Amino acid sequence: MFAQLFKQPFHVTIFGVGALLVFAGFFKIDDITKLAIVVHANPLYIVVTIGFLLMVTSIALHFATTFSFHSVGGAPVKRLPNGFSITRSRTEVKIVYGRVELISCKEEDCLTVLPANEFFDDECIADKRSALGAFMQHHFPGDIGQIQGLVKKELRSYEGTTVEKSPGETVQSYGVGTCVFLNRPLKSQLRVAMVAVTTKRAGEGLQAYAGNIHRSIVEMHRVMADKRLNRVVVPLLGAGHGGLPPPLSLVCMLAAFGEIMRHPSGHHLKSVDIVVFRESQDNPPIVTERETKRILAFAQQFFMPQPS
Repeated sequence: MFAQLFKQPFHVTIFGVGALLVFAGFFKIDDITKLAIVVHANPLYIVVTIGFLLMVTSIALHFATTFSFHSVGGAPVKRLPNGFSITRSRTEVKIVYGRVELISCKEEDCLTVLPANEFFDDECIADKRSALGAFMQHHFPGDIGQIQGLVKKELRSYEGTTVEKSPGETVQSYGVGTCVFLNRPLKSQLRVAMVAVTTKRAGEGLQAYAGNIHRSIVEMHRVMADKRLNRVVVPLLGAGHGGLPPPLSLVCMLAAFGEIMRHPSGHHLKSVDIVVFRESQDNPPIVTERETKRILAFAQQFFMPQPS
């Protein structure tokens, strides 16, 4: 029983310890084999008081982590039906649990951003386990070859560098942060950007670094400014095949968006939807609710305006 208690969230554990202390202050087990419980002739009021304080602290921690996450000068984290949000400088930043291919982004000013590798080859787009592959095969089933053709056409205006992708295999890399924009591909209503987040080198394998996230989001924002797009839907970057821990990816993304908003330009973001993968309602998201709330509360400081 005690082993299971200490595996619970911190506030649950201290509530349980507090309850046990309150019980021990008033009662004692006279015969454990018969579960004979008797009342203390002289209650242990110090033990009861400590237990009661632990229980009150536990309840306070529960409400603090569930309902009122604030940072210094920050607004509360709001609960949504499928995630959480904060609002800063007229921009709503939402963490949405689900699958990026199922999130609607057909408005005139909305862009769906999908992570790709630095080569923009068919490894990710053909893999349904990746955000890019799942999205493309959901919206363009049977037309992946045409989508690849559009990407290659756009890449003609980018300068590549020859690198050794794997032992004995040299290919063109377009570099981390390169962003390929597709405007209503194949007569769809979608505006899609593929941004290079992951790298691959001989002896290293496919991976993403925290710095890749910042470069990718800055380049994505440049494309949005050029195309006058104000809303963006983007999954966690680098957290799939790139190998970044999902909570770290979320922190890096929020920090990057915060920096963009702290340095205002002529382009204003109305909404940012970061999609945290959740296979179905029966499965937990890859960043837990508790982690999400804490990260969002912490991240509000990234969105505060620069002191003048």
